[in-house]
Amino acid sequence: MPALEQYQHQHQHQEQVQVSPKQKQAVKARRSIFSPGEKLLCLVLSIVLAYFAVGVVQTQAQLFSVNKESVAIQKEIETETKLNKDLRDQVSELSMPERIIAKAQALGLSLNDQNVKAVE
Repeated sequence: MPALEQYQHQHQHQEQVQVSPKQKQAVKARRSIFSPGEKLLCLVLSIVLAYFAVGVVQTQAQLFSVNKESVAIQKEIETETKLNKDLRDQVSELSMPERIIAKAQALGLSLNDQNVKAVE
């Protein structure tokens, strides 16, 4: 047991040596590089910067969404334009006088020139 007591005594002595008044003074003498006002200013600046960064990302997301809708509408316009052209072609093909006369003769109708009136 005396060896244990001696070890404890040495250990306590080492702890006392480590906590000397000079070291406490050195810790007190150490000051922060930035003042509280500078820290607050940095915090406010960081918050404002983060706010603007989120605003930029949000604006980019909205632009992407609008651009996507624009492309979809453009494709729809192209599809409708093609459909209208096809229908115009079909109307012009079906309204040809030769086709109308052939269809009328197939149904048993005949053309009487004296019974035709011009419509303006």
